[in-house]
Amino acid sequence: MLHSLAHTESWAVDLSWDIVARFGAPMRMPREFFDDFTRVAQDEGRHYTVLSARMRELGSHYGALPAHDGLWDSAMRTSHCLLARLAVEHCVHEARGLDVLPTTISRFRAGGDEQTAKILEDVIYPEEITHCAAGVRWFRYLCLRSRKDDPITCSVPEPQPHGSELPGDGTPDTKTGQGVEDELTSRQTQGVNDNDNTDQGVEDERLSKVAHGINGLDKMVEEVEHGFEKCKLGDNLEEDEAAVIRTFHRIVRKYFRGPLKPPFNKEARKAAGFEPSWYEPLAVKEAYVEGEPVE
Repeated sequence: MLHSLAHTESWAVDLSWDIVARFGAPMRMPREFFDDFTRVAQDEGRHYTVLSARMRELGSHYGALPAHDGLWDSAMRTSHCLLARLAVEHCVHEARGLDVLPTTISRFRAGGDEQTAKILEDVIYPEEITHCAAGVRWFRYLCLRSRKDDPITCSVPEPQPHGSELPGDGTPDTKTGQGVEDELTSRQTQGVNDNDNTDQGVEDERLSKVAHGINGLDKMVEEVEHGFEKCKLGDNLEEDEAAVIRTFHRIVRKYFRGPLKPPFNKEARKAAGFEPSWYEPLAVKEAYVEGEPVE
């Protein structure tokens, strides 16, 4: 159980930096977005450090046991859509951690491991509430950001298949349009030795990747503009919140496999700004047929 907790925190560190690097600049997110998820990354790193140190005290270490890849599987499916990443990773998964932590703390305490129980209770649990709150806050922000020239992801593209290529490997799909165009122009004007077929082939491949990045960015902007009206919010706060929640339901049903599992830690979820109207409708099995949502 301790190894599984450390594994989750290890993934959480990577995912916190990933959302900053992958979406922050391309989506023109404000400084507070970077501040929030930098803090989350620091918290998760500290959680991993204290849990791995505790494992060493007990004669084991991180990596000694097999572990699941559920968080990263979800990251792969949401690698192209910030709303989906926030909804699934930083709302659904974070809140699930809040649901199970009280029971986990009780199990350590009942087993005589008061030290681990105190780490979870005094350090990790309260900070995880703030992490879930960050997910809810920035999901709501994206839905409410109504300027049409902002690259908000109101449309919901299809989930990426498992194993799809992630940005960060040198592909240009994380660049702004101007940056990609500048690179394309630069590479076109550099000149290539026509007598060296190998160099020409390599350069052609690079240009193809850059052009693919431009096409991908154009497609994203087109999808955003096409889906903007679907995310148009009302003229008062109640209508706005209802529209945000409807968007959340639509995205979770598309990107998360199956209904959410109760019981829910309503007190901790409420402290994170995650009210029952957000998640309780997603716990209904009848809303899904063979893993697909019923519209």
